[in-house]
Amino acid sequence: MDPFMGSGVVGVECLISGRNFVGYDINPLAVLIAKVRTTPIKSNLLLQMLKHIIQDFKHQKPEFFEFDNLYYWFDKEVVKDLTRLRQSIFKIEDRIVKDFFKVAFSDTVRRVSKARYDEFKLVRKKESDSINVLKVFEETALKNIGLLTQFYENLPPTKTNLILEERNILNEIPLEDESVDLVITSPPYGDSRTTVAYGQFSKLPLRWLGIEKDVDKI
Repeated sequence: MDPFMGSGVVGVECLISGRNFVGYDINPLAVLIAKVRTTPIKSNLLLQMLKHIIQDFKHQKPEFFEFDNLYYWFDKEVVKDLTRLRQSIFKIEDRIVKDFFKVAFSDTVRRVSKARYDEFKLVRKKESDSINVLKVFEETALKNIGLLTQFYENLPPTKTNLILEERNILNEIPLEDESVDLVITSPPYGDSRTTVAYGQFSKLPLRWLGIEKDVDKI
């Protein structure tokens, strides 16, 4: 079990070692990433859908999209392209495939924003570069497809049971006494100087994904 599972590293190791796993996190973006990392999807299906997204993007007209300080963090043309890309991804009917591309989209959001990509805290760059949103998304998606495919090609057959949920462990959790043999985690210590600011790190992607949470409290 990992009560602060983040992007699911312990869950991945449990897949490799054939152990059942329960993972919780208060951050919905972390849970989304963890689920995608631990779900096998055929690479040809993902490549086919990526091609469809790219073609659909070119025919999309950006709909209205807004949140607080949107243009502080993104150039106008970037907003238009992210909106078109978001529309293309959100049209996907297969939830598992859609989630995969939501993760690629969330990383794209961070890469094309005015926030410094190498910071875990939300820090605005002094200058912004000209960015091709679709190219960044395509490169990110292809990299993720390659990593996921390589992982599952090398994974031995397993019947591991994974439970991954968005949950605040300060509240009651649905686990029976003595049902967990081992807890492995790296908890958030609360030291603002050295701790990863998960709320700030996730704030922009969550806004674009339409998850209206008070991410500053994550």
